[in-house]
Amino acid sequence: MFQRRFLIVLIFLLFSSSFIAAFFDFNLPTYDPDIHPALTKLQKKYTLKEQDQILIISPARQELYVIQNFKIKKTYLISTSKLGLGNNQDSYQTPYGTHYIKDKIGDKAPLGTVFKARIFTSQIASINQNQDADFVTTRILHLSGLEPGLNQGGNVDSYTRNIYIHGTPAEAWIGYPSSKGCIRMKNTDVIELFDLVESGTLVEILNKT
Repeated sequence: MFQRRFLIVLIFLLFSSSFIAAFFDFNLPTYDPDIHPALTKLQKKYTLKEQDQILIISPARQELYVIQNFKIKKTYLISTSKLGLGNNQDSYQTPYGTHYIKDKIGDKAPLGTVFKARIFTSQIASINQNQDADFVTTRILHLSGLEPGLNQGGNVDSYTRNIYIHGTPAEAWIGYPSSKGCIRMKNTDVIELFDLVESGTLVEILNKT
């Protein structure tokens, strides 16, 4: 009797382990306490499908993940706000929660092109300027919030706050919180990301520093 019960338990554990491993196969060595809950949220709330490409931004790690088929395709170093996370207008903080890419701006612009109010200028920035050089360069992915009262509408609206994923001349500070609210990337990286994603792509910014 004991042997039979032991065999049943063993079979159950083997099946469960295989099922869990298959279900959580996100190309990560172990269950990730940040990424997996974000994926679950997007599945339940926004009907995320396996083939959909999404972005997850981790301010705690200063990393951006491109995820498709529930696996990490690309990882980029980034820079979020030096003032931490927050969704209020004029806070100069990086907003958290679910967003999507509403506008893609700067296709074919030369590397280092400076944008002012999302308009091309003839200025080309010198890369690796100091931290105070808050130029928007090369490419812009303009984010819009999807969660009313959190990052959409009123004084918490990410789109009207002009929250972008964009290039920066201050590449020496990538990997450290140093922006004024946006998500900064190296210029070659933001070109690559710009070409990878489409308008409408979901972007989850994790509420963890």
